[in-house]
Amino acid sequence: MWQSLRLRLTIIFIGLAVVPVMIVGLFLAQRGFAAEQEQALDLQRQVAQRVSAELDAYLQGVETNLQSIGDELRGLEQPDRAQQLSILLNALNTGTYRNLYEGLILLDRDGHEHLHVTRNEIVNSDVVVDRSAAPEFTQPSSTRETYVAHAYYDEATSQALVTIAIPMYRLRSVELSGVLVADVRLNAIRNMLAGLQVGDNQMVYVADEDGHVVARRDVPVAAEEASPAFSSVDGRGTGLDGTDVLFATDNVEFGGHTFTAVAERSVDDALESAQNGLQVSGMVTALALLAAGALVFVTVRQVVRPIERLSRTAQDIRDGNLEARAAVTSQDEIGTLAQSFNDMTARLQEMIIYLEDLVEERVRDLALASDVSRQITTELDFTKLLSEVADLTTTSFDLYHTSIFLFDDDDQTITLRQGTGEVGEQMVAGGKQFRLSDQGLVPQAARDRQIALSNDVLANPHHFKNPLLPETRSELALPMMYGNQLVGVLDLQSQTVGRFDDEDVKIMTTLAEQIAIAVRNAALFEEVERVSKVKSAFLASMSHELRTPLNAIINFTKYVAKGSAGPVNDEQRESLNEVIDSGKHLLNLINDVLDMSKIESGSLNLFVEDNVDLKPVIQAVAATGRTLLQDKPVTVQVDVPNSLPLVKADRQRILQVLLNVMSNACKFTEDGSITLRVNQGDDEIIFAVQDTGAGIAPQDQQAVFEAFKQTETGLRQGGGTGLGMPISKSLIEAHGGRIWLESELGKGTTFYITLPVNSTVLEPSLIT
Repeated sequence: MWQSLRLRLTIIFIGLAVVPVMIVGLFLAQRGFAAEQEQALDLQRQVAQRVSAELDAYLQGVETNLQSIGDELRGLEQPDRAQQLSILLNALNTGTYRNLYEGLILLDRDGHEHLHVTRNEIVNSDVVVDRSAAPEFTQPSSTRETYVAHAYYDEATSQALVTIAIPMYRLRSVELSGVLVADVRLNAIRNMLAGLQVGDNQMVYVADEDGHVVARRDVPVAAEEASPAFSSVDGRGTGLDGTDVLFATDNVEFGGHTFTAVAERSVDDALESAQNGLQVSGMVTALALLAAGALVFVTVRQVVRPIERLSRTAQDIRDGNLEARAAVTSQDEIGTLAQSFNDMTARLQEMIIYLEDLVEERVRDLALASDVSRQITTELDFTKLLSEVADLTTTSFDLYHTSIFLFDDDDQTITLRQGTGEVGEQMVAGGKQFRLSDQGLVPQAARDRQIALSNDVLANPHHFKNPLLPETRSELALPMMYGNQLVGVLDLQSQTVGRFDDEDVKIMTTLAEQIAIAVRNAALFEEVERVSKVKSAFLASMSHELRTPLNAIINFTKYVAKGSAGPVNDEQRESLNEVIDSGKHLLNLINDVLDMSKIESGSLNLFVEDNVDLKPVIQAVAATGRTLLQDKPVTVQVDVPNSLPLVKADRQRILQVLLNVMSNACKFTEDGSITLRVNQGDDEIIFAVQDTGAGIAPQDQQAVFEAFKQTETGLRQGGGTGLGMPISKSLIEAHGGRIWLESELGKGTTFYITLPVNSTVLEPSLIT
């Protein structure tokens, strides 16, 4: 269905007709909504400004009233306590502000309470309260201005109050006579707000500079009630009751404090007319869309029919009939489309021929690159490799010259190691090299680790002109990277301007990567061969120069110790036996070194038997342990089940591993016991050799199985090469098992060994 041209054109025309209508409708609706919202916001601003004006006038009236009280107190000719008390009581109970004050305090010029009256009592004058350090005295007395404190909540009166203090001065003098302090009820501000005519759904309130609501129009509040975090910018936000509102603010400065008048109204009420406007706009837009749809249907019907006829010709061309041509039957747009089809078919034929030639050329290049890569990756002789790379690249890609530079990281130079032809040999013999800071594409590619290309070297001021290659017109230098490591630079030069296009660069980049790998492999192969020769020479020397003479020394010493060469006394025999023991120890060390070398080279052979009985092996290990401990107060205990399965293993190597673990336990255990415990698991035998020796520190446990490393205790004890446990680990792993240890300083060490009953990985030779 979606392949129908009629349907697609219908959708397109509907989109063309509908989108402008929708854009206009949405634009007008948005502008109308924005205008309504701004109008509603202006209304809130007006309310906020009105509230702030009323609040400012009210606070100024309070200040004026307090000043009038102060003037009245100051005007007494012969002031006495009774007259002053009468004035304060009249201020509390009569006049316009009779319900405003919760209490009035008259402080003398030293800051002591002279009079203190509240609505409920006259504070006893016998108790003199010192307020000389209180801000309601220090502030107005020092600044000579009205002081306003932060609002607070009085638990006794259940009222939100704010303290206001004004300084009083003697008549015709600037000398301070006292301070009048008033505790003002904030609930009076609420009464003022309640009297404002601002609408039933309008919320107005006043907040102080700490963000506390000090008065609300609808309900009384406590002074510690927090206001919403309204922004200083009027707009949309969350109201006091948690709903979405439009709000506006206006500030009032009084007594060094800022009070904020806030007017808010729920969005639903404030934007009701705007939402109605959106509904009307939606209905008008829907009607316009219906009309556009009817017009589209008629237009598409007239356009599609001739296009369907033309479509059949296009299908023939799609099926491969490039000889098909569309009939041009009119001069309108459909006729132009038919002629375009005919022109397209002709161009398509030409394009196919061109692409076939291009693909053939690229396939040839890729085949050449693959052939070069295949040949160089099979060559491990370094010198021969570089020669073949240069020659194959030059001949395969018809280049003027190919050079291979290798990078020396120590002196930061790139040296020519191979070039094609006599010119290449001449440059190599001349020791041609660049520093990374030199001019030219080759040092640039090495320096930036990026391709450096110039398809017209004569127009490139950065090109290094080589007098031995005067016909170079294009040059491509590619860094040969092995991972993040620079191996060298492959430099390709051609006699043709514009020789290297993007496809050439891609192919040559792949070739440079392969050459880098081949060069790296050849270098590693040379290094491996060198090391292998050194190791082989070492092994041969050890075997011939050490083992053979040492065996002769041991055997000859035994011969002498037996008295075969003549009588020997006990002291001589004891010395000869020490020589024999030392020789055997040295022979064991040499054997360990040779075993480790064979393991590393993969040349250690295992003699594998299918049915190895472990009981004789375990008995031999226990007997050896008892012999080694005959001079120590240490017992050897064996815990072996009555029946153990026969295993597939090298009997002698398993004995070697167990003896090595047992001898280590005997060496490092001075008293207590050594227990050889054997258990049978599901498909494996588990050995455990537990001693009561000094134990191995946690930081030394990993070193136990590393070649030529010994623990701190082992170094103190002396002896050994540090190869016994690494060899044991390799032998056990060759059987498909595991070896590990658990140890605690001062309590001893336990070595665990697992040996599969029927190993599936065991081979006649050990390959690591």
